[in-house]
Amino acid sequence: MTEKETRIAENISRMVPLLSEREKERLLAFAEGMAQMAELQHKAARADEREAG
Repeated sequence: MTEKETRIAENISRMVPLLSEREKERLLAFAEGMAQMAELQHKAARADEREAG
């Protein structure tokens, strides 16, 4: 992992135990949405590269 990725993971790991169950549900939903969007953007970028190449 990059330094930035490590910092993100460390901050989240410190934060999660302090959250209420409702906040954990919100964070999980947000993170899952971000992961899904990142995957879609990554796939689209790869498809564009294949078309251009």
